[in-house]
Amino acid sequence: MDWNVWGPAILSSLAAAGIGGAIVKSLVENSVKHAFDRQIEILKSDLRESESELQSVRSNILNAQSARNIDLIKRRQQAAETLWSATLFQRSYSMSTMFAQVARMDAISDLMERGGREADGVRDMAKMLWDGQNPESLSKNPLSSVGSERLFVPPRAWLAYQAIASLSARSSMVLAVIKSGMSPKNLMKDHTDINAMVQEVLPHQRGYIEKSPDHASYWLTGQLEEVIFFELMKLIAGDDYDFAAARKAADLVRKTKEHQSEQALQSLPPQLRVDPPSLQ
Repeated sequence: MDWNVWGPAILSSLAAAGIGGAIVKSLVENSVKHAFDRQIEILKSDLRESESELQSVRSNILNAQSARNIDLIKRRQQAAETLWSATLFQRSYSMSTMFAQVARMDAISDLMERGGREADGVRDMAKMLWDGQNPESLSKNPLSSVGSERLFVPPRAWLAYQAIASLSARSSMVLAVIKSGMSPKNLMKDHTDINAMVQEVLPHQRGYIEKSPDHASYWLTGQLEEVIFFELMKLIAGDDYDFAAARKAADLVRKTKEHQSEQALQSLPPQLRVDPPSLQ
């Protein structure tokens, strides 16, 4: 066969086949790339949608948490106000507390059992102190549900309040019995339970309480009240409150009250009165 005849034909066929293969290859590659790019775009879209949903979930969670925190802060403030109001209400029993600070209950019990002129004088004093507490207002205590605030106030503040309330209740019962002309002997109990609470709140006063276990805790009601105040202020104001200045003012008020207590019952006969150790 003549090369001049069939050679160019073969070469032309091979060239055509090569060009066609390249074209087919190119078409296949472009098709695959397009499909791959499309899948990538779909995946990116899904990721953007998922991220948007995740961000929405995060936002909802943060908003819900923020709302809960705000509600909790408000509830704690409400509890602090209620507990402080209840603490101030305990001051209504101040006459009973002053009597318990200095009265020798064992000697008074014996005196009331014997009766006589001196017993009548003690009874009259007790009646005067009782009336000074305005007993009608005491019976209208609006804070009987203060126990529900325990969950939202500092434990130390709550324990201090319980100690004050226990001291007020015990001293008031004794004073009520004496003003009626009866002996408080049946009401006389040791103060172990109350002293334990006071020592837990004021551990630095343990030695003072041990020196006068039946009277010392009554002299510490002012310090217990200060603990409540400062614990609640920490809860509400944090470090923004000027605690140093407040403590100086509180110390001055407490010392004034202690002096008033010492002077108020000087008319009680010496044999019926005790003088607890001086507070440090």
